Amino acid sequence: MIENSSLASIIIFYLLAITVIASAIGVVTSKNVMLACLSLLAVLLGIAGLFIFLAAEFMALVQILIYGGTVVTVIVFAIILTNLKDFSNLKSTKQAPFAILACIAALTCLIIGIVSSPALPAKLELNYISLTFLGRYLFTDWAIPFELASLVLLIALIGAVLMVKTSREGEND
Repeated sequence: MIENSSLASIIIFYLLAITVIASAIGVVTSKNVMLACLSLLAVLLGIAGLFIFLAAEFMALVQILIYGGTVVTVIVFAIILTNLKDFSNLKSTKQAPFAILACIAALTCLIIGIVSSPALPAKLELNYISLTFLGRYLFTDWAIPFELASLVLLIALIGAVLMVKTSREGEND
């Protein structure tokens, strides 16, 4: 018989997995771009829940902050700043059968790779790195690349704002 804690963890895992899968289907099938973005947020938060379930709290935090917060916010801003009227006359192309074949081929390769790969060892040896060590390492040895990455993101943000401002001024003239 399964213990209560084990049963609870199985139920939590399946609920998180179903949430991620259903939300991912919502991302792909939604005709409303904003609803697809909200479904993407649900996928990313569900994956963060799976990280918490696997006792990888740092990965869950990174998943929520970077993907759940930043990436979804950028996508929402892109949706808001895009003139959707420019895309209203797009027609379906004849590339759909090729895209379906490419997806089937990729899925087949994935299944063959999974089936033909050797099984994981019974016990994995994990070396845990503390968050204190990671923080010190990131802000001492990798301080300059970290600051350069933040500078690149800041320049991209300023460029996006200037592009939108310029295009809005052109529309008003």
